[in-house]
Amino acid sequence: MFHYAPGRGGTHAVAFLAGYRGRILQCDGYGAYDALTGIDRPEGPWVLVNCWTHVRRRFVKRLEHDGSPIAEEALRQIAALYAIEASVRGFGPDARLAARREFSAPIVAAFRPWLEAQLSRLPKASALAEDIRYTLGLWPGLGRVTEDGRLELDTNPVENKIRPIALTRKNALFAGHEVGAKNWAMFATLIASCKTSDVNRSTTSPRRSAPSLTAIRKAGSRSSCRGTSERRQAAPHRGRARRLRCFAMKASLMSTPSRRTRPPF
Repeated sequence: MFHYAPGRGGTHAVAFLAGYRGRILQCDGYGAYDALTGIDRPEGPWVLVNCWTHVRRRFVKRLEHDGSPIAEEALRQIAALYAIEASVRGFGPDARLAARREFSAPIVAAFRPWLEAQLSRLPKASALAEDIRYTLGLWPGLGRVTEDGRLELDTNPVENKIRPIALTRKNALFAGHEVGAKNWAMFATLIASCKTSDVNRSTTSPRRSAPSLTAIRKAGSRSSCRGTSERRQAAPHRGRARRLRCFAMKASLMSTPSRRTRPPF
């Protein structure tokens, strides 16, 4: 579900989640989500489950830029977690939890002291030290996948849905009005829901057919046969005929295959 908010503060997340009775919130490491854990709710405070992919990306960047052996070893341990997940993908929560407790939990338990040991050897201002501190700061949320078989290791399924919107982020600056942005979010939700449910959007949404050129010509000929005073009164109709003509021309161009590649709008 897509939602528009004028900012990124925690208050917008609280407003968006109002009425939701669940407790688990799987998210990235954005600091605004931390405030949700302190909200008094009948269902209990929010429980954050953090994303291993966001952690992995930082070490990938360090390996590519600096060739760090520490980053390489960190990626090797994270890859072992993903290999375990691949072996139980498609299984029920109980089977996934059993595999995680047997194989993933020991890796996660050993990974934290290893990171702390590497951090003690690095300069505090180094980029790799910052990445390790980021990872350790999310540790409670990263380790929760070993406690619940319903959880995912990352937020990749959600990110794949929002990627088309994120790629056009600069275009979104010209939504024009907050109401337009909210409508944009509504249609994005509808389209994403159709994709997820394998629904053909072109067959489920009614389309208004364009008027035929014959009807437009008749409308124009009727207005041209009137007298001077009648033509003044018929001016709106002539304007309407011109608009219909332009609409029909545009519709015919859109329905005619072209060799040129047009943007998918």
